[in-house]
Amino acid sequence: MPAQEKVHYALTDVLAVLGIFLPPPKPWSDMCTALYLVHTEEYVDTGQLGTWVQCELDACHPADTHEGEDIEWSDNQPGAVMAWPVEP
Repeated sequence: MPAQEKVHYALTDVLAVLGIFLPPPKPWSDMCTALYLVHTEEYVDTGQLGTWVQCELDACHPADTHEGEDIEWSDNQPGAVMAWPVEP
C-alpha cells in the first residue's frame, strides 16, 4: 500500500473517532450492503461530504463496483466497506 493511501486511511479513521465522520450505519437489508464514506474533494460542494452512502444495486449483484446516490465506488477504494450479510 502506498504511503499516501496509508495516510488517507489513518486520517479517515481519526476524523471518524473525533466525530467529524460518523461510523458506518447499519445498512438496509433489501439491497447490497456495501457502504462508502463520501470524503474526497470532488464532493465538497454536493453536501454529501462526510456522509455514508449505501449501494442501491440488488443484494446479489456480481461485481465489486457499487452505485448509490450518483456515486460509484469499488471495494478496494479508501472509505469503502465491503458488503456483508445482514440479519433482518
